[in-house]
Amino acid sequence: MRRHKLHNILVVSGSHRKKGTGISLLDTFKTNFNTSKYTFETIHLSNHNIEYCRGCTVCFKVGEAACPCNDDVQMIVDKMHKADGLVFISPIYGMNVSGQLKTFMDRITYLYHRPSLIGKPTVFLASTDLGGTGLVSKYMKYIMNAMGLRTVGTLGAYAVPFKKDESYRLKVSNNLKTISIKYINELETEGMPEPKFGELFHFVKWQNKNKYYKDIYPADYDYWHERGWFDSEYYYPTKIKASDKVRLRFISKRISSLVQKRVK
Repeated sequence: MRRHKLHNILVVSGSHRKKGTGISLLDTFKTNFNTSKYTFETIHLSNHNIEYCRGCTVCFKVGEAACPCNDDVQMIVDKMHKADGLVFISPIYGMNVSGQLKTFMDRITYLYHRPSLIGKPTVFLASTDLGGTGLVSKYMKYIMNAMGLRTVGTLGAYAVPFKKDESYRLKVSNNLKTISIKYINELETEGMPEPKFGELFHFVKWQNKNKYYKDIYPADYDYWHERGWFDSEYYYPTKIKASDKVRLRFISKRISSLVQKRVK
């Protein structure tokens, strides 16, 4: 289903620096791809007009086309839809992603409610001076899974050792090579991938929320209803282990109970 002669990979960079450590990590990652089969396009968010989310929730109620912000966000989202795979890059500021990337993620929250990037392989690359890579990678993985993306891997690197320590740079390069092999395999494999349990969890979570928020966020409800997702086990037909089905039924009941209490 994602098999093409030329695969297009979109990179969304939340770094203001065009030649920083994050871009160096990307360049190392790209060396493992055959340029005759894979192309990379990098979007530097700092180059674009991205307004702050106003919290009006009109995108949930009516749809993203009704958003009052007039900026470049939809253009970037269109590119995300056209891409075969995605890469997100960010430095770590204050134990989180950069302000540029966080603002962009706030503006595309409707994609968590109405996933339309399902199954696209995705990688998150982070750079830091001191720490936070595990915490921030966990956050980004949660967000990417919520959008229906397929998280192939995350990698965080310390900026100074990456620049000055050859053994550390080699270690990071080897890790990026391992991630790139998995990424390429995802791109080249026909059909949709078998979901991980975390991805199934996200589906069940939003399935229940959108079902019971029908009158609060009608655009979200209609989106799920039109695709028949309220009556399915996942976004597309797939095999789910019997043990996972039992766990998911229990989780679904718990989420359903909590959501119904909130809307009363």
